[in-house]
Amino acid sequence: MSSAPPAYVSSSQPPAGLRVPLTTRTVSPPEQSILGPAPFADLGGEAVYVASAMVGKSVQPCKVCYFPNAGVGVRVPYGGQELCHEGRYDILPITTQMEWVTTSAGQVSK
Repeated sequence: MSSAPPAYVSSSQPPAGLRVPLTTRTVSPPEQSILGPAPFADLGGEAVYVASAMVGKSVQPCKVCYFPNAGVGVRVPYGGQELCHEGRYDILPITTQMEWVTTSAGQVSK
């Protein structure tokens, strides 16, 4: 069993690669100073965070939204759909030390 990632140190932006461990029982997002700005927004303008979810014995990429009146929504892509996830997930704070890259069929596009 792995331990939780180390706590963030006080800074204007968290270090790259660290994750904020949470559970779907968490109804409100951690403080903005920990997560940083959300990299995306849904069609309603709600913040969307990049995360990973514990699904069985594997870690899967997912997205997380916090809805003011409905709590948290964690969605894992699978088979061309988004499946609702319950349980452990980790938000990956996006920093300027990271870069988005285009991929297709499991390969990084050039």
